[in-house]
Amino acid sequence: MPFLTHCHECDKPTANAFGICDNCVESTTADKYNSQWVDGTLVISKNEREMINLGDVVDVEFSGIDNSDYPDFSDAFIESATYKGREMTEEEMEELQDDYGEWVYNQLMDWMH
Repeated sequence: MPFLTHCHECDKPTANAFGICDNCVESTTADKYNSQWVDGTLVISKNEREMINLGDVVDVEFSGIDNSDYPDFSDAFIESATYKGREMTEEEMEELQDDYGEWVYNQLMDWMH
């Protein structure tokens, strides 16, 4: 997991290099993955791959959680998730973890509570 800091806007934990969490980023902001805001949901595309709408990723379950590693949980990983009604592939889950660490971390926090 990436280094965490607190959002300058809402004071929630964030791994965003700019210090502002995804929820506080204004809709005109784009990151290195060509983010777009569509109907209030962050949509991320990488080159010619299918766009992943993070709002369509549900039922995320985690494994490898070591509570002694709080708050980083660096060994935690996505065990399963559903995207648009189908189980995500290993490659898709790895992409989520590798490229969207802040979103995954927020999902982990929600899943643990």
